[in-house]
Amino acid sequence: MLTNYIEKDIKRKCLICDFLLKNKHTNLDEMAEYMGTSRVTVRSDIHALNEELDGLISIQMKESADDWIYQCQLQYGASERQVLYKLYDNSMFLKCLAFFVTNVEEHKFTDFMDEYFISHSHAYRLKHKVEEFLRDIDLSLENNRITGVEQELGRKVKVHETMFNSTRELNEVLAEIDEPTIVLCHPNCEMELKEAVQVTVIPVSLAFFDRDLIDVENAIQSLRRKEHEKRLAYLRG
Repeated sequence: MLTNYIEKDIKRKCLICDFLLKNKHTNLDEMAEYMGTSRVTVRSDIHALNEELDGLISIQMKESADDWIYQCQLQYGASERQVLYKLYDNSMFLKCLAFFVTNVEEHKFTDFMDEYFISHSHAYRLKHKVEEFLRDIDLSLENNRITGVEQELGRKVKVHETMFNSTRELNEVLAEIDEPTIVLCHPNCEMELKEAVQVTVIPVSLAFFDRDLIDVENAIQSLRRKEHEKRLAYLRG
Protein backbone atom coordinates (compact mmCIF):
# COMPACT_ATOMS: atom_id res chain seq x y z
CA MET A 1 0.00 0.00 0.00
CA LEU A 2 2.70 2.50 0.98
CA THR A 3 4.59 1.91 -2.24
CA ASN A 4 1.58 3.20 -4.21
CA TYR A 5 2.30 6.68 -2.89
CA ILE A 6 6.08 6.87 -3.16
CA GLU A 7 7.37 8.86 -6.11
CA LYS A 8 7.50 6.83 -9.32
CA ASP A 9 11.08 7.79 -10.17
CA ILE A 10 12.31 6.55 -6.78
CA LYS A 11 10.49 3.22 -7.11
CA ARG A 12 11.85 2.88 -10.65
CA LYS A 13 15.42 3.47 -9.48
CA CYS A 14 15.00 0.87 -6.74
CA LEU A 15 13.82 -1.66 -9.32
CA ILE A 16 16.76 -0.85 -11.60
CA CYS A 17 19.22 -1.39 -8.75
CA ASP A 18 17.55 -4.65 -7.82
CA PHE A 19 17.62 -5.85 -11.42
CA LEU A 20 21.26 -4.88 -11.93
CA LEU A 21 22.43 -6.50 -8.70
CA LYS A 22 20.62 -9.74 -9.55
CA ASN A 23 21.75 -9.76 -13.19
CA LYS A 24 25.47 -9.12 -13.29
CA HIS A 25 25.52 -8.51 -17.04
CA THR A 26 22.54 -6.92 -18.78
CA ASN A 27 21.80 -4.50 -21.57
CA LEU A 28 19.56 -1.49 -22.00
CA ASP A 29 16.85 -3.38 -23.89
CA GLU A 30 16.48 -5.99 -21.14
CA MET A 31 16.19 -3.31 -18.45
CA ALA A 32 13.72 -1.24 -20.48
CA GLU A 33 11.55 -4.33 -21.06
CA TYR A 34 11.71 -5.28 -17.38
CA MET A 35 10.80 -1.75 -16.28
CA GLY A 36 8.16 -1.23 -18.95
CA THR A 37 9.71 2.07 -19.91
CA SER A 38 11.95 3.55 -22.62
CA ARG A 39 15.67 3.12 -23.12
CA VAL A 40 16.08 6.87 -22.68
CA THR A 41 14.41 6.78 -19.25
CA VAL A 42 16.54 3.84 -18.09
CA ARG A 43 19.74 5.50 -19.31
CA SER A 44 18.79 8.73 -17.53
CA ASP A 45 18.01 6.83 -14.30
CA ILE A 46 21.33 4.99 -14.40
CA HIS A 47 23.20 8.27 -14.82
CA ALA A 48 21.29 9.70 -11.82
CA LEU A 49 21.92 6.56 -9.75
CA ASN A 50 25.68 6.81 -10.22
CA GLU A 51 25.53 10.32 -8.78
CA GLU A 52 23.02 9.67 -5.99
CA LEU A 53 24.64 6.42 -4.82
CA ASP A 54 28.26 7.46 -5.15
CA GLY A 55 30.24 5.39 -2.64
CA LEU A 56 27.55 2.72 -2.38
CA ILE A 57 27.34 1.27 -5.88
CA SER A 58 29.04 1.69 -9.22
CA ILE A 59 27.19 1.10 -12.50
CA GLN A 60 29.54 0.75 -15.45
CA MET A 61 28.83 0.41 -19.15
CA LYS A 62 31.08 -1.79 -21.27
CA GLU A 63 31.03 -2.46 -24.98
CA SER A 64 30.42 -6.04 -26.11
CA ALA A 65 30.28 -7.64 -29.54
CA ASP A 66 26.89 -6.23 -30.53
CA ASP A 67 25.68 -4.11 -27.63
CA TRP A 68 26.58 -2.15 -24.50
CA ILE A 69 26.57 -4.21 -21.30
CA TYR A 70 25.83 -2.75 -17.88
CA GLN A 71 27.46 -4.04 -14.70
CA CYS A 72 26.62 -3.01 -11.14
CA GLN A 73 28.80 -3.55 -8.08
CA LEU A 74 28.35 -2.66 -4.42
CA GLN A 75 31.23 -0.61 -3.05
CA TYR A 76 33.08 -0.35 0.25
CA GLY A 77 31.11 -3.13 1.93
CA ALA A 78 27.73 -1.52 1.22
CA SER A 79 24.61 -3.72 1.34
CA GLU A 80 21.49 -3.75 -0.82
CA ARG A 81 19.58 -2.53 2.23
CA GLN A 82 21.79 0.57 2.47
CA VAL A 83 21.15 1.27 -1.20
CA LEU A 84 17.41 1.02 -0.60
CA TYR A 85 17.49 3.34 2.39
CA LYS A 86 19.56 5.89 0.50
CA LEU A 87 17.11 5.97 -2.41
CA TYR A 88 13.97 6.13 -0.28
CA ASP A 89 15.59 8.87 1.80
CA ASN A 90 15.05 11.12 -1.25
CA SER A 91 11.26 10.66 -1.09
CA MET A 92 9.53 13.89 -0.09
CA PHE A 93 6.33 11.91 0.46
CA LEU A 94 8.06 9.79 3.12
CA LYS A 95 9.60 12.92 4.67
CA CYS A 96 6.15 14.49 4.86
CA LEU A 97 4.64 11.33 6.36
CA ALA A 98 7.50 11.19 8.88
CA PHE A 99 6.79 14.79 9.90
CA PHE A 100 3.20 13.92 10.85
CA VAL A 101 4.14 10.60 12.48
CA THR A 102 6.67 12.27 14.79
CA ASN A 103 4.82 15.56 15.33
CA VAL A 104 3.95 14.97 18.99
CA GLU A 105 4.42 18.66 19.82
CA GLU A 106 1.98 19.76 17.10
CA HIS A 107 4.44 21.85 15.08
CA LYS A 108 3.00 23.95 12.28
CA PHE A 109 3.11 22.54 8.77
CA THR A 110 5.13 25.60 7.74
CA ASP A 111 7.98 24.13 9.82
CA PHE A 112 8.10 21.23 7.39
CA MET A 113 8.15 23.64 4.41
CA ASP A 114 10.97 25.66 5.94
CA GLU A 115 13.02 22.57 6.82
CA TYR A 116 13.06 21.32 3.22
CA PHE A 117 12.78 24.69 1.44
CA ILE A 118 9.74 23.72 -0.63
CA SER A 119 6.90 25.86 -1.92
CA HIS A 120 3.44 26.00 -0.36
CA SER A 121 1.89 24.36 -3.42
CA HIS A 122 4.38 21.48 -3.38
CA ALA A 123 4.02 21.02 0.37
CA TYR A 124 0.23 20.89 0.29
CA ARG A 125 0.26 18.41 -2.60
CA LEU A 126 2.40 16.19 -0.38
CA LYS A 127 0.05 16.72 2.56
CA HIS A 128 -2.99 15.75 0.49
CA LYS A 129 -1.14 12.64 -0.65
CA VAL A 130 -0.38 11.72 2.96
CA GLU A 131 -4.01 12.27 3.91
CA GLU A 132 -5.08 9.94 1.10
CA PHE A 133 -2.68 7.26 2.34
CA LEU A 134 -3.92 7.66 5.92
CA ARG A 135 -7.53 7.29 4.82
CA ASP A 136 -6.57 3.98 3.23
CA ILE A 137 -5.47 2.69 6.65
CA ASP A 138 -8.37 4.28 8.59
CA LEU A 139 -6.38 7.17 10.04
CA SER A 140 -6.59 10.93 9.59
CA LEU A 141 -4.82 14.22 10.36
CA GLU A 142 -5.91 16.58 13.12
CA ASN A 143 -3.80 19.60 14.12
CA ASN A 144 -0.97 18.13 12.05
CA ARG A 145 -1.00 14.91 14.08
CA ILE A 146 -2.16 11.46 13.04
CA THR A 147 -5.40 10.38 14.69
CA GLY A 148 -8.04 7.72 14.15
CA VAL A 149 -9.64 4.60 15.52
CA GLU A 150 -6.18 3.04 15.80
CA GLN A 151 -3.90 5.86 16.88
CA GLU A 152 -0.84 3.68 16.79
CA LEU A 153 1.15 4.75 13.74
CA GLY A 154 3.43 6.90 15.87
CA ARG A 155 4.17 4.14 18.39
CA LYS A 156 7.80 3.24 18.73
CA VAL A 157 8.60 -0.11 17.15
CA LYS A 158 12.02 -1.53 17.83
CA VAL A 159 13.92 -2.78 14.77
CA HIS A 160 16.73 -5.22 15.49
CA GLU A 161 19.50 -4.39 13.02
CA THR A 162 21.13 -7.84 12.98
CA MET A 163 20.52 -9.89 9.83
CA PHE A 164 19.46 -13.33 11.13
CA ASN A 165 20.16 -16.41 9.03
CA SER A 166 18.73 -19.13 11.26
CA THR A 167 16.38 -19.81 14.15
CA ARG A 168 19.37 -20.64 16.33
CA GLU A 169 20.85 -17.18 15.87
CA LEU A 170 17.54 -15.52 16.68
CA ASN A 171 16.93 -17.66 19.76
CA GLU A 172 20.18 -16.38 21.23
CA VAL A 173 18.76 -12.87 21.52
CA LEU A 174 15.10 -13.69 22.25
CA ALA A 175 15.75 -13.60 25.97
CA GLU A 176 16.70 -9.93 25.66
CA ILE A 177 13.63 -8.94 23.64
CA ASP A 178 10.74 -7.83 25.85
CA GLU A 179 8.90 -5.51 23.46
CA PRO A 180 7.35 -5.83 19.98
CA THR A 181 10.28 -6.09 17.61
CA ILE A 182 10.83 -6.35 13.87
CA VAL A 183 13.88 -8.43 13.00
CA LEU A 184 15.58 -8.74 9.62
CA CYS A 185 16.28 -12.14 8.14
CA HIS A 186 17.68 -13.81 5.08
CA PRO A 187 14.90 -14.62 2.58
CA ASN A 188 15.78 -18.33 2.60
CA CYS A 189 14.82 -18.70 6.27
CA GLU A 190 11.97 -16.18 6.53
CA MET A 191 9.18 -18.76 6.76
CA GLU A 192 11.14 -20.92 9.20
CA LEU A 193 11.61 -17.98 11.54
CA LYS A 194 7.97 -16.87 11.28
CA GLU A 195 6.85 -20.34 12.37
CA ALA A 196 9.44 -20.71 15.13
CA VAL A 197 9.44 -17.43 17.06
CA GLN A 198 6.98 -15.83 19.44
CA VAL A 199 4.37 -13.35 18.23
CA THR A 200 6.17 -10.26 19.51
CA VAL A 201 9.01 -10.92 17.06
CA ILE A 202 8.16 -10.39 13.40
CA PRO A 203 10.78 -11.56 10.84
CA VAL A 204 10.94 -9.41 7.70
CA SER A 205 12.88 -10.66 4.70
CA LEU A 206 14.97 -8.23 2.69
CA ALA A 207 14.69 -10.12 -0.57
CA PHE A 208 13.03 -7.47 -2.70
CA PHE A 209 12.64 -3.74 -2.18
CA ASP A 210 8.92 -3.12 -2.77
CA ARG A 211 7.82 -6.31 -1.06
CA ASP A 212 9.87 -5.42 2.01
CA LEU A 213 7.92 -2.21 2.48
CA ILE A 214 4.64 -4.13 2.32
CA ASP A 215 5.95 -6.65 4.87
CA VAL A 216 6.95 -3.87 7.24
CA GLU A 217 3.54 -2.23 6.83
CA ASN A 218 1.79 -5.48 7.69
CA ALA A 219 4.10 -6.04 10.64
CA ILE A 220 3.45 -2.60 12.08
CA GLN A 221 -0.28 -3.02 11.44
CA SER A 222 -0.36 -6.19 13.53
CA LEU A 223 1.67 -4.57 16.29
CA ARG A 224 -0.61 -1.54 16.20
CA ARG A 225 -3.69 -3.67 16.83
CA LYS A 226 -2.08 -5.55 19.69
CA GLU A 227 -1.14 -2.43 21.67
CA HIS A 228 -4.14 -0.29 20.78
CA GLU A 229 -5.40 0.06 24.35
CA LYS A 230 -1.96 0.97 25.67
CA ARG A 231 -1.64 3.75 23.12
CA LEU A 232 -5.10 5.14 23.84
CA ALA A 233 -4.30 5.24 27.56
CA TYR A 234 -1.10 7.14 26.80
CA LEU A 235 -2.88 9.67 24.57
CA ARG A 236 -5.63 10.27 27.14
CA GLY A 237 -3.09 10.71 29.90
